[in-house]
Formats: sequence, C-alpha cells, structure tokens
Amino acid sequence: MLPGERITLIKKIAERFAASEPEDIQLTLGQFGVNYQPYSGDDFTFDSFRTALHSIEHAPDDTLLGLHAYLFGEAAPSPSSGSSAADTLPSIWADDEFRLFLSHTSAHKEEIVQIQTFLHLEGVSGFVAHADIYPTREWQDVIETALGTCDALAA
Repeated sequence: MLPGERITLIKKIAERFAASEPEDIQLTLGQFGVNYQPYSGDDFTFDSFRTALHSIEHAPDDTLLGLHAYLFGEAAPSPSSGSSAADTLPSIWADDEFRLFLSHTSAHKEEIVQIQTFLHLEGVSGFVAHADIYPTREWQDVIETALGTCDALAA
C-alpha cells in the first residue's frame, strides 16, 4: 500500500473510533493484534481519535485492511490498483444480477422485502436498506455505496 493510501485508511479508521469508549477501542485493536496506546490531551482527558490514530499508525497493511473491513463491513478501497466501486461490488449485491436500489417508507418495509424476494427469483438483486445492512456496518456508507453501484433505483 502506498503511504498516501495508508494515511487515508488510518484517518478513516481513527474517525470511526472517535466516538468509541476506551474499552471498545482496546478490545477491537487487541483482537487485531494492535498494541493499544491510550492518548490523553493536555487536560488529561481521553481522546479516542488520537488513541486510535497513535495505536494503528504503524500497523501492517493487512491489519489496517482487516480493521477497515470489520468497522465498515466491506473491503477498503485500493486506489493504486485503479479499481472503482463498481469494479469491486460490495456483498450487498448478488453476482451477475441486475442491481436495483429499492427505496421505501418505513410503513412499507414488509411489502418491499416481499418485492425484493420476488425480484430475486426473476434475476434482479434488490437492495433494501433495513433488511440488507448489518448492524455493525455504517449505514450511510453502505447506502451511498449501494446508490453508487446500482443499475437503477425504484422509489
């Protein structure tokens, strides 16, 4: 990974940890083999962002990629390979199917899942946010990725 790519990835991971409790950061980093290094500011208050930044700064590339996959539920982008979001479609889409983003109101969420199931039988991979986003994934990131990689949108 190029230095600029590492910097971007490190900052994105640290920003994800910014609102986390120290125990959550320590647990997560420990599971990825990263030495937890708490950071306190001049006023001796804990700083989650700087703790994460400082702790992962020298982590190997594969550890950073693993952390990104865990925190965001998808592989980290790889600008040096020249791939775009469409080249590496996230797991929200079925392989080799037309990709349809299904927008709906919460009052119709049950019906939209039925429509999604029917469309799948017809070879259409439908994306329904409340049904397709895992609780650990960042909702806005997944929705933006789905919108950016869909073939069409039905509202």
